[in-house]
Amino acid sequence: MGKSRCFLMIFYLLISSNSAMSQTSNDSLVSGIIQELISVWEIHNNDIRAEFSYHGKTDSTGIAPFSLKHADNSNRELNKLMIEQKNQQANLYRTQKGIELIGNYTRNVNAPFFDSEDNMVFKQRAQIGLDWSVLDNGWYENKIRAKQMEYEASALQETVVKSEKLNNLNQIKSCVYYAFNKQKTELLNRRRNLSKAHLPIAEKLHHLKQINNDSYLQVISNKSDINSQLEIYHSYNQLIESSFPTEIKNLDLPLVDIDLNILLQSTASVAPDSAWMYLCKKQTLEYDRWKDVNLHAQLKYNYFDLYNTNTNYRRFVSMGLTFGLPVQMNRKAKEELLETENQLIQHKEKNSNNELQYVILNICYEFRYKLKQYLNLLQKRNSFYENIRMERVKHKFNDIEFNPHTALLLLDDMYKIDIELIDLKQNMYRDLLSISEKLPEFDMQKALKPVTPEDSESSIKAVYIWSHALDSLGADYISEYCQLNGFNRLIVSAKPEATYLTNVNKLISKAKAEVELLIGQNTLLQNDKITSYLETIKQNCDLGKTKGIHIDVEPQATDEYKTEKENVLTTYKSLITEVHKFTQLHKLELSVSIPLHYSEDVLLHLDSLCDHIYLMAYENTSEDFILRKTEEERKLDSSKLVIAQRTKDFSNRLEVNQKLTTLTQALGITHTAIHDINGLIKMDRKMIQLDQSSQEKKNAK
Repeated sequence: MGKSRCFLMIFYLLISSNSAMSQTSNDSLVSGIIQELISVWEIHNNDIRAEFSYHGKTDSTGIAPFSLKHADNSNRELNKLMIEQKNQQANLYRTQKGIELIGNYTRNVNAPFFDSEDNMVFKQRAQIGLDWSVLDNGWYENKIRAKQMEYEASALQETVVKSEKLNNLNQIKSCVYYAFNKQKTELLNRRRNLSKAHLPIAEKLHHLKQINNDSYLQVISNKSDINSQLEIYHSYNQLIESSFPTEIKNLDLPLVDIDLNILLQSTASVAPDSAWMYLCKKQTLEYDRWKDVNLHAQLKYNYFDLYNTNTNYRRFVSMGLTFGLPVQMNRKAKEELLETENQLIQHKEKNSNNELQYVILNICYEFRYKLKQYLNLLQKRNSFYENIRMERVKHKFNDIEFNPHTALLLLDDMYKIDIELIDLKQNMYRDLLSISEKLPEFDMQKALKPVTPEDSESSIKAVYIWSHALDSLGADYISEYCQLNGFNRLIVSAKPEATYLTNVNKLISKAKAEVELLIGQNTLLQNDKITSYLETIKQNCDLGKTKGIHIDVEPQATDEYKTEKENVLTTYKSLITEVHKFTQLHKLELSVSIPLHYSEDVLLHLDSLCDHIYLMAYENTSEDFILRKTEEERKLDSSKLVIAQRTKDFSNRLEVNQKLTTLTQALGITHTAIHDINGLIKMDRKMIQLDQSSQEKKNAK
């Protein structure tokens, strides 16, 4: 019995050992595959930027598609030929005088039971002469036909004048489609590279039951979607690119909106062409009363071979007139018909002009709706980018919740959104071209205005970086962190120490954002040190790569402020004036950070000299409070104002972002800043620690 138990125990241990070894081997295999996915993530995630690559910044090197309609075009020669045809027909009618050469020959012959000599005057007769049709179907009518052709040519000319100003619309559309297809193809090629790297690894994980069937099918579906779209856009561009000049392949296609007032004014001021007037004149000639009269003049030479034995023949010249007039007197009915036909011509022209405004309005409605969809999709993109940013942070800090498979699917979703944005923009330009076609004489560029999405590069998203943060974190880490978090303006402390400023230069060279050099020593108010301070910065910093100087001097924090407030503020204004001279000399911007209680004269002084004014809305973060406290500041140029919040007033990053969003909407200020980078990093680390703790608790259960 003991031996039996011993044997069973040994057998159980062997099975457990093999199972453990198998599990270890399987875990090692999965771990290696996941590492492959992480490598794919590290390669491809940097291709995704916070700012949509094709959001619509104007490219001064490109050509506006609307300018192409004023270029020489293939329609012009055809139009000229059509007008020339009418003029030649008119000339042809003028040369036709209605004169005809006429003649006849008659011979009388004997017939059975009939003797021609008893009944006939002549054996044979010959006549030759001229017949002149004076009115109907002759000289006068040809004059009318010539005039009608002239009117048709004039009517055509009126139409052609406008059509010549519109280039071949299909060619312009092809240029636009070509440009947008290039953008979509570029994104699809990135998607395809991502899919090629992702799919085989996802297949391995699917076989190992590490990802579910739906997730795996999504990766396969992405590949099919990419290939089908690439085939459409690539084949079109390949066929079309040789059909238009190289110089117009580079189009300027910014994101724009329509100024409806300007556009509707242009439709109201469209002068109707005079084609209808010429057509009415032509129709009037069609009912000319003299055309109904038949009048012929004839001149003939006559020769008769007579039966009379005394005179064998006779020769003479004859002249005559023939006249014909319709018996039915329907002149009044014709005049009424003419009046109706002329009214019909005018009515068609009038209806065409009246309908134009409605047609333009309908197209504008469709355009504005697509623009709304575009801006909404940009907001959706921002949400997706925030998810990608969080995945980057998780990966950076080795968070156990980082899932490279899910992260790669997020990248593919971003590409889908970007391609959809380009499609929407392409449809918007198709509407603009339709409007331009309806208004061939109008310069569409005059009715367009730029659109600046709320979160585009034109809106400042700044972060303060103090010297201890740069010393402890380093330029490499800070530049990468700011890029991951989408900051486009870095306010970097610039204390006047050569060693430290070397680190500042390193950050300036590595940063993907603009850098403002921050001066924040209150002692500069006590002594005239600002000149030497600026010279030190000039000697040790690369000002050519710097955006500007940022003054964060706080006169309210000095001891003298309580007793000599006006003198201190006067000194502060003088300081700003001196720094402004320096920035002007070196072509730099000037920014200041200020509290929410400066007097009107100080604010006006800052407004006159500074490019941006950062409002330090600290401690009390209530929207109502900040709205009330910034009432004077918001009277300044709003494009200069930047609303700043500090991290110590919030418990987590989400609260900071939500507060900034709320404040920008409430204050009408699009620029934002966060104080400071150390606080943000602490928030990120705290979030990761909480996630790890939560995960450990789940695993423990």
